Amino acid sequence: MHGGVSLQKTLTFGTPADVRAEVEQLIRSCGYNGGLVVFPSNVIQPDTPLENIITCFHTARDFDLTSLGGLPS
Repeated sequence: MHGGVSLQKTLTFGTPADVRAEVEQLIRSCGYNGGLVVFPSNVIQPDTPLENIITCFHTARDFDLTSLGGLPS
Protein backbone atom coordinates (compact mmCIF):
# COMPACT_ATOMS: atom_id res chain seq x y z
CA MET A 1 0.00 0.00 0.00
CA HIS A 2 1.33 3.42 -0.92
CA GLY A 3 -0.06 6.59 0.61
CA GLY A 4 -2.64 7.14 3.26
CA VAL A 5 -1.52 10.49 4.68
CA SER A 6 -4.12 13.14 3.83
CA LEU A 7 -2.87 15.86 1.50
CA GLN A 8 -6.18 17.69 1.54
CA LYS A 9 -6.37 18.01 5.31
CA THR A 10 -3.73 16.74 7.68
CA LEU A 11 -0.41 17.25 5.92
CA THR A 12 -1.31 20.63 4.47
CA PHE A 13 -3.50 22.16 7.18
CA GLY A 14 -2.85 20.09 10.31
CA THR A 15 -0.34 20.60 13.08
CA PRO A 16 2.74 18.41 13.48
CA ALA A 17 0.83 16.61 16.27
CA ASP A 18 -2.03 15.91 13.82
CA VAL A 19 0.45 14.53 11.28
CA ARG A 20 2.13 12.35 13.90
CA ALA A 21 -1.21 10.92 15.05
CA GLU A 22 -2.35 10.16 11.49
CA VAL A 23 0.92 8.44 10.54
CA GLU A 24 0.90 6.35 13.72
CA GLN A 25 -2.72 5.32 13.11
CA LEU A 26 -1.93 4.44 9.49
CA ILE A 27 0.98 2.24 10.57
CA ARG A 28 -1.14 0.56 13.27
CA SER A 29 -3.92 -0.11 10.75
CA CYS A 30 -1.89 -1.16 7.69
CA GLY A 31 1.72 -1.74 8.71
CA TYR A 32 1.66 -5.48 9.33
CA ASN A 33 4.07 -7.78 7.47
CA GLY A 34 5.61 -4.94 5.45
CA GLY A 35 4.17 -3.65 2.22
CA LEU A 36 3.26 -0.19 3.53
CA VAL A 37 4.86 2.94 2.12
CA VAL A 38 3.88 5.72 4.49
CA PHE A 39 3.34 8.99 2.67
CA PRO A 40 0.86 10.71 0.43
CA SER A 41 0.02 8.89 -2.77
CA ASN A 42 0.09 12.14 -4.70
CA VAL A 43 2.31 15.21 -5.09
CA ILE A 44 2.99 17.36 -2.04
CA GLN A 45 1.96 20.91 -2.82
CA PRO A 46 4.27 23.92 -2.28
CA ASP A 47 2.05 25.35 0.48
CA THR A 48 2.53 22.28 2.68
CA PRO A 49 4.42 23.26 5.84
CA LEU A 50 7.95 21.82 5.80
CA GLU A 51 7.62 20.98 9.49
CA ASN A 52 4.68 18.67 8.69
CA ILE A 53 6.61 16.90 5.93
CA ILE A 54 9.58 16.35 8.26
CA THR A 55 7.24 15.15 11.03
CA CYS A 56 5.71 12.63 8.64
CA PHE A 57 9.12 11.20 7.71
CA HIS A 58 10.42 11.14 11.28
CA THR A 59 7.27 9.55 12.70
CA ALA A 60 7.38 6.74 10.14
CA ARG A 61 11.13 6.27 10.65
CA ASP A 62 10.93 6.21 14.45
CA PHE A 63 7.78 4.10 14.88
CA ASP A 64 8.39 1.04 17.04
CA LEU A 65 7.20 -1.79 14.80
CA THR A 66 7.48 -4.27 17.67
CA SER A 67 4.54 -2.45 19.29
CA LEU A 68 2.24 -3.87 16.59
CA GLY A 69 2.37 -7.29 18.22
CA GLY A 70 0.18 -9.03 15.63
CA LEU A 71 -2.79 -8.36 13.44
CA PRO A 72 -5.15 -5.52 14.35
CA SER A 73 -8.29 -6.50 16.22
